[in-house]
Formats: sequence, structure tokens, C-alpha cells
Amino acid sequence: MKKRVYRGKCPYESFFEIEFEENCGNCKNFEKCRRLEMKRRKREKYRRRVLARWGIMIFLAVTVILVMTMVILFLINTICGNIKADTQTPKENAIVTEHIIPKTKIEIKVEIPTEKSELQNAETSLITDIVESNEQEETKSNIEEETEVALATISAYGAGEKYYYNLSYEEKIYIAKVVYVESRGECFEGKVAVAATVLNRYTSNDERFCRESIYSVITQHGQYASIVGITIDDLNAVPSCMEAVESACKGWDPTRVVFSDGAKFFFNPDGDLDELARKEREGVQTYQIGAHLFHNDLNVVN
Repeated sequence: MKKRVYRGKCPYESFFEIEFEENCGNCKNFEKCRRLEMKRRKREKYRRRVLARWGIMIFLAVTVILVMTMVILFLINTICGNIKADTQTPKENAIVTEHIIPKTKIEIKVEIPTEKSELQNAETSLITDIVESNEQEETKSNIEEETEVALATISAYGAGEKYYYNLSYEEKIYIAKVVYVESRGECFEGKVAVAATVLNRYTSNDERFCRESIYSVITQHGQYASIVGITIDDLNAVPSCMEAVESACKGWDPTRVVFSDGAKFFFNPDGDLDELARKEREGVQTYQIGAHLFHNDLNVVN
């Protein structure tokens, strides 16, 4: 009969039958294997006790929950039965009517006497309460809408949380291309200011600009540098261009520090301006951001 002590895989399995005469006691690792086996048996015994305890606890918890559920249901049925019995009890010379207003979620109980004049007065009072409640709800809704609109404003010092200009993604791409060709080397505030000039032209009543669309404002002859050939990869290479457009759409216009309606023109005084362009800009009020001078007015040159 084979006498094995350790149930796990034995490293000396091949010597068990021949050298150890089928008895683990003849192995030099007998004591070590015996200790390991004792530890394994203790762990197995402990695991079984833990599982048994958890099984008992789960059984008790489920039992308690079921009992409590049954008690609660019994109490609810009892209370509902008592309420139903009370509501069915007739009252002398009175009719109890319930009026529920779904919109305001207010339950109004009015006890209306059976006399005709008092009944009419009670109904009139109820209708008045409903009308006043609806008016208050509508007034509150209008105030909330006005507050929400007021949050989207133009600021000269930073972008807001809500969009002041609701443009499509395609329109934002067009403006970002203008920012790229005109000011990709400028500071972030300068990029936002360039984007703001496009929005200021588009929303103005100035007849000098083609304001049919954002694209027409950008591509008007002699205004902005051409965006032909600018790709999405170019914009991805300078992500601050698109970020500047987002800030401008959220109401940031740095040029409004000086110009209340925002600047519509800008130029680089060190750039290549022809003689006519220089004369148009001589003496006009400007505001410098980075390398660009922003302005609104142009001189009339004959």
C-alpha cells in the first residue's frame, strides 16, 4: 500500500516506488512535506468554516429582509384600508372634492358646502389659485431664461463659459485658417483678437464688408490673407489657432479694451503696406496686441 503524505506534486515522484519503497517516510523531505500538508489541511478546514459562516449569515439576512417586507406590506395595506374607510364616511351637508394641478404638482383639497352661492365662490377661488400658480411658474421660467442668456456676454478680458457666437464647426475652421495665416506666430491674445475681427465684421451693419456668411467675410477681396492651401494638418500643427477661435466664440474680444464695439481692422506696421494703405491708417486710433495694431477707422484717400 502506497503511503503518501503530501497531496501536491512531489519533485521526487520518479523515486517514490523504487528508492523510497512507496513510502514518503523514506524521503529526506518527509518532514517538510508533512508540514506543508498540515498547513494545507488547516487552510482547507478554515475555508470550510468561513464558507459555512457566510452561508448562515446570508440565510439569516434574506430571512430578515423577507420578514420585514411582509410586515411593511401588511402595515401599508392596513393604513390604506383605514384611509379608504375614512374617505367613504359621509359628511353632513358637505361634499369633499380633490383638485390636482399636474403642472405645479400641488394638491389642493377644498371642502365645498352644498349651498349654491358658496359652491360658486369656492370654485372661483380655486380657479384664481390655479391661474396665479401658473403665472408664477411662467414668470420663474422667463427669469431663468433671461439669466441664462445674460451669462453669454462679450468680455475684453477672457472667455466665458457659454458660447456668445453659435457657429458651425466648418465656420470655426475658416476663422482658424485666417488666424493661422495672419497670426500663427503671435501670442494667444493676438490670435483671439484676429478671430474677433472676423466676428465683429460679420455681426456689424457695416456695408464695407460682405456679410452674407463667415466665408464671404473671410474671402472678401483685399481684406484677409488667402486661406487657400491651408489644411487641417496645418491647424493641428498649431492647435492654439483653433483654441483662439473657441475663445472668441465664447465672447472674448481683447480689442474691446479700447473699442466698445471691437476692432474690425488690423495691420503690422513693420509689414509690407503699400502707399495707399499707409495713408488710410495715418493718425487713426489703434491698439497694439503683439506685432499687430488693431483699429476701426480708415482715412478717406482720394
